[in-house]
Amino acid sequence: MGYRAASWVSFWLMAIVPAVAAAQPAREAPRPDQEEERATARAREEYERGRALFQSGQFGQALAAFQAAFEARQHPTVLLPIAECQERMGDLRAAVATLQRYVVAAPDASDAPRVQERIAELRGRPAKLRLATSPPGASIRLDGQDTGQVTPAELEASPGTHSVELELEGHRATSEDVTVEFAEVREMSVTLEEEPSETAPGSQARAGRGGGGRGPGGYMAAGFGAVALVTGSVLGVLALGAQSDFEADPTEEGADRAERLALFSDIAFGLAVAAGITAAVALFTGGDDSSEDDEASGPRLRLAATGVHLDF
Repeated sequence: MGYRAASWVSFWLMAIVPAVAAAQPAREAPRPDQEEERATARAREEYERGRALFQSGQFGQALAAFQAAFEARQHPTVLLPIAECQERMGDLRAAVATLQRYVVAAPDASDAPRVQERIAELRGRPAKLRLATSPPGASIRLDGQDTGQVTPAELEASPGTHSVELELEGHRATSEDVTVEFAEVREMSVTLEEEPSETAPGSQARAGRGGGGRGPGGYMAAGFGAVALVTGSVLGVLALGAQSDFEADPTEEGADRAERLALFSDIAFGLAVAAGITAAVALFTGGDDSSEDDEASGPRLRLAATGVHLDF
């Protein structure tokens, strides 16, 4: 509050008491009746009480006293200290309304031009935007300009409509238009929506199929391994029998038969081992039997002209 405002307060406090005490209707009889005398006495008493409270800094109680004085005797001059109390308490909008009442009630008053200037000054006071987001930490842009602040924060904005943009990593940006009046305090609380998470296409496909990839491929490999193991065992027994026959009756045909049976037995055992590895990988590492995932799920058995191959 500047020197000019302080001088106004002193002027009001010194000049209004006589005016309140002497105020009478123009057509009133020379001697007021008892009711008007009581109203004037009450107005004087409340005004004096309000002045003492104002000087001690108790603006809320002073406001109540000044308002009581005005109700008892509606002299326009009492509106000035009422407006001063409202301004000191931060209620600028109420102060402007009270000063406007004074100008309307006393348009020819000598201080009316100064009161008009005060009204214009108060109406130019910025509004306050108190911004909060959930979660906090969002950057704030006001009318397209970066404010350099993050939520929660308090910003000043001129009277009018403004665009407020909020951005936070991992969340969708949001924008809202807000209209504020002079000296208004506007609370804004915004819940930010999370951006949808990006999932790898392969993992989405596996999740959609369900079952963790323990499909028929792994069980088929296990079954094939079991058959190969049994076959290898039978061929091994036959090879041992052929070997015994060759030792009892060494012939070229017996030797060839024993060697073939031993070779087939080794191949069958190899197939059983390869199938067992494939089944273990498929069943315990989450691979599936689709054509795309087979390439990366683990070892595979492949039959070729050159023999049996285990691919990794």
